[in-house]
Amino acid sequence: MNLFILVRRMLLVFALVATTFSATAQGSSPNGLTATFFADRRLTKVLQTRIDPTIDFNWDRSAPGPGLPATNYAVRWQGYLQPPVTGTYTFVVSTDDGMRIWLDEKPILDTWKLQVPTDYRVRVPLEAGRAVALRVEYFQEEIEARARVRWLLPGTEVAASERTRPGLQAPEPQQISPRYLFQRNPDAPVAEAPPKPEPIPTPAVSVAPPAPDTLAPMPVLKSGVQFDLPNVYFETAKARLLPRSARTLDRLAEALLAQSALKIEISGHTDIIGDPDLNQRLSEARAERVLEYLTMRGVAPERLKAIGYGSTRPVARNNSPAERARNRRVEVMVR
Repeated sequence: MNLFILVRRMLLVFALVATTFSATAQGSSPNGLTATFFADRRLTKVLQTRIDPTIDFNWDRSAPGPGLPATNYAVRWQGYLQPPVTGTYTFVVSTDDGMRIWLDEKPILDTWKLQVPTDYRVRVPLEAGRAVALRVEYFQEEIEARARVRWLLPGTEVAASERTRPGLQAPEPQQISPRYLFQRNPDAPVAEAPPKPEPIPTPAVSVAPPAPDTLAPMPVLKSGVQFDLPNVYFETAKARLLPRSARTLDRLAEALLAQSALKIEISGHTDIIGDPDLNQRLSEARAERVLEYLTMRGVAPERLKAIGYGSTRPVARNNSPAERARNRRVEVMVR
């Protein structure tokens, strides 16, 4: 056989094997985050979607990729983060311009503004192996572009009081490895399709409409009584009351109107996830929304006081989603 033809065939075989291996590897890998690029900081006009292994970019004055502009764009990264160990992580963020970050739809950083390259640190407790939903939004307006989200693992950050000791240097933050980042929830069970059952004739039955939320009983209002407001719901990480909260708040308003001598203190509380200052503001805003609702129902504003405690008064540990849900609440104290 002609040597040229033989070499040519071998090269074609190698190319086919390499292409097949590459496609198989990419198709089976769930790691990385879905990155959606937008033409504006309001994140409305989609330009491009791709998979990024992690968020560690210093684009400087260049475009973030082929077919994308170098200025006036935004990015949303979404996926899941699965921590390797239990403890308090320090997220080290470097951004130019704005960035905001959510974990399990709870804001931990909000610096949505024009700025020179700026570093931020946020400490968040996480549980080993429990995946949390991660969302990062970033916008770039002009000149330099930088978007970096790295971390310090629990126990690796040098205490502030120790950093001045001779010869002791603060550890460098690490890139968040793609092996801890997933496009889909790695904790979600993969259900196998059951075998198709044989059809069994059954008589027709009437289907009752779904039952509304069962309202928990509200305590009798008298001085000194303190209780959680049941069935009060807000949009995730926001202070906007959801419509199904109306039944509970209407009952509270009726009880207050029937006992005009009573005054109440409304307190908002959050879990420990996220920036303490953001938690504090969120708890205050949620208490204010409840106060505003009651005044709209005729309760005199001088009888109401709203206050927020952030995450400083937990009623349960913050080690599981169920415990954190108990800490996200609105309380009433009757005066």
